[in-house]
Amino acid sequence: MSQSKTIDQSTEKKMMQVASHETSNESKVGKILAESTQKAVITLVLSMLLSAAVLDLQLYIVAPAGNSLGLKVLTYCYGNEEAFDAAFDSYLTSWQNDETPLLQVIVDDFIWSSGDVLSDLRANEKFVSYYVSPITDRASIAVHDLRYQTQLGAILGIVTTLAICIVLASGSLLLSKITQELVLTPIEDMISKVKDITSNPI
Repeated sequence: MSQSKTIDQSTEKKMMQVASHETSNESKVGKILAESTQKAVITLVLSMLLSAAVLDLQLYIVAPAGNSLGLKVLTYCYGNEEAFDAAFDSYLTSWQNDETPLLQVIVDDFIWSSGDVLSDLRANEKFVSYYVSPITDRASIAVHDLRYQTQLGAILGIVTTLAICIVLASGSLLLSKITQELVLTPIEDMISKVKDITSNPI
């Protein structure tokens, strides 16, 4: 009876020592876990912000600009065949190798077309600019091809989605690893020690 009581006291003492040791490390583990979680969250946020900035469509495209000046020149040169031909050739050449080439140019009753059917293009695949003379009310219209920009935007959108998925998946795995190392593994070790002490108290 006395021996059994001594064994029980010894077992209880060892269990209390294990619990006391784990409790003393609790604040340290919590601090490490909090710091690791903060680092992981900050890394995830910065990674997503960087991905969004790098994959921004505006970094890779230039919106059609300067159209009104060219159309203004064409409008005022219209009626003088020689001057208009020279101005139009210069205007067409300036947009020939651009990312937004011309699809159609209309100056009064003059119409030039690249051969593409405008009705086959979606609204976001073409850009229309115009100029109206305040003197003669003559209108000049230019239609630009935005298919390259639209395709690039779609590709960047897909890449952005994949990048965010990869970042979130990596973050989830990292947080899971931190939790496993700092929380679950010590608890499992403590349970294993308690079982060992219970099965062999001496």
